[in-house]
Amino acid sequence: MNTHKEILSKEDPRIQEEYIAELLATISHELRSPLTSIKGYAATLLRHEQHLSAEERHSFLQAIAERTDQLEAMVNRFLLLTQLESGNYTFHPEPLSSLPLLQRSLQTYANDTAETQRFSLFVADHFREGLLINGDRSLLMLLFQELFDNAIQHTPAGSPILVTLKPGEPLESQPSIEIQIQTKEGFISPEHLHLIFQRFYRVDTSLTRTARGLGVGLALCQHIIYLHQGTIWAESDPHSGCTFHITLPVTEGDQQETGRTHARKEDNHPGR
Repeated sequence: MNTHKEILSKEDPRIQEEYIAELLATISHELRSPLTSIKGYAATLLRHEQHLSAEERHSFLQAIAERTDQLEAMVNRFLLLTQLESGNYTFHPEPLSSLPLLQRSLQTYANDTAETQRFSLFVADHFREGLLINGDRSLLMLLFQELFDNAIQHTPAGSPILVTLKPGEPLESQPSIEIQIQTKEGFISPEHLHLIFQRFYRVDTSLTRTARGLGVGLALCQHIIYLHQGTIWAESDPHSGCTFHITLPVTEGDQQETGRTHARKEDNHPGR
């Protein structure tokens, strides 16, 4: 893993300058689109307010609010990445059960029927539900959200996404859980596969060209996983699609203390 010190080494000004130049170019490119939209909608409201209906004014204001939210999300994600890379993030661990976290993350798509129907959540029969992650709730929720959004953005509309929760391989003799996010489409070629967790890196395909953002989602995921002493990797095959794997260390815990919700071990769709 590339650490912040490796990337912004004070002993190598050239690396630091390249990083800053790349950062500024990416930010300026990604911020230009929502800023242009906000400026356009605001200018239209100012110039033609008397000629617009109440519904049209409301639509324009709603568009401005959405673009503003988009800008805020970009800035917050980038600031979080810099905090994680520099070691300045304040980690807030607590015992957490993985299944409710996954279910809650999937619930964010409950208002979008098309996206909700794409997801299936499967819990392996031999998965032990009493195992707890010592994790930062907000970071883990963000981790799942980033991986789910990545699966949506890089696969065709309607393509199914399978989320699997199962026991993982031991991490330094400590038990772990494994979470898989599998898509049947969205092949990533080998020359790109080992680069996808780098900040600002994007695989250039017909699908990814339409996906906007700073290109830091998977870099965020990697830092979050490493902060939790877990592992993350991806596998891809032109015939079976792409699978992201994450493993997190777990310990035995009291289900009652974690506010655990019960779920049947079968395919579950959020929002049912």
